[in-house]
Amino acid sequence: ESHAHAALGAAVDPGAVAGEAGVDGMPAEADEVGVLVVVIRVGGGGGGEQGDRERERGVTHAPLDARHRIRIYRWAILCRMKAVLWLLLAACGSSTPPRPDAPTSPWSQGPDVPAPRLEPGVTALGQRVVVVGGFDTDLMAGLDITKRVDVYDPLDNTWTQLPDAPVAWTHIQLAAIGTTLYLLGGLEGQTYTARGEAYALDTLDPSPQWMQLASMPAGMERGSAAVIVAPPRIYLLGGASTTSALATNLYYDTESNMWGQLLPDLPQPRSHPAGMRRVDGTLIVAGGLATLDSSSQTSDVWSLTPEATAWDTKTPMPSARGGCAYGV
Repeated sequence: ESHAHAALGAAVDPGAVAGEAGVDGMPAEADEVGVLVVVIRVGGGGGGEQGDRERERGVTHAPLDARHRIRIYRWAILCRMKAVLWLLLAACGSSTPPRPDAPTSPWSQGPDVPAPRLEPGVTALGQRVVVVGGFDTDLMAGLDITKRVDVYDPLDNTWTQLPDAPVAWTHIQLAAIGTTLYLLGGLEGQTYTARGEAYALDTLDPSPQWMQLASMPAGMERGSAAVIVAPPRIYLLGGASTTSALATNLYYDTESNMWGQLLPDLPQPRSHPAGMRRVDGTLIVAGGLATLDSSSQTSDVWSLTPEATAWDTKTPMPSARGGCAYGV
């Protein structure tokens, strides 16, 4: 028992702890916050003849308290508090610079279009963006019109080409259903003559070729209309004829290869408007030009529910605009 007692530490009066030296010789009372005493009970009462013989020899099994003192020092607590505070400041500080690879803007620069383009037809083909026709030179260079069909894939960040369009137009109404592109009218030349011919391109064909479709009804030719896809139909809302902006609406049925005029006219003529179809079938037309003059931008927004017989006026856009890019 005496060896065990010595190894565990002699029983001491807890009141005497304050007088012991602290870490590095510093007085404990100047640096200690508290003392945690661990008591280990050693020994036990003997019994029977064995216990009688041991008591005759002066041997006792009375419990001995071996106190292990675990001291807690102010300097340790302060160090830990400082470390925690530093971590909080590092995590929440507004002056922390962004990682070198963090984007500085939600927009990022992609590869340039292979050829400059103004007033082309644009649509989504699955995950890709297709650009057809349009001016490829500026006014000083003659406003040439191209037949190019360029395709941008944002996943691999590259441009590729499809067969050239069969016509060189601007303000093309372009749409896609599945893997087929539909070119439905547009404006021809620098006189902006409205054309109603229509074409389709099956992009999955190993050797894709543009195929001519039924043309728009005579007198309904147009370009720069809002294009809305609701398979099997493609709607052209408003647009521009050779001489004026239009309020009439057309649709092309891709299954029957026929044109129809089902929807009520827009409240006012609009060329270059933006358009969309909501999941409930409601059609939306926003902005556009009131005339063929590019300075006649509007902020009007109209909607047409599937059951409605007339367009409803909605809250106007914050700023008037026409010929803007849009996508849904």
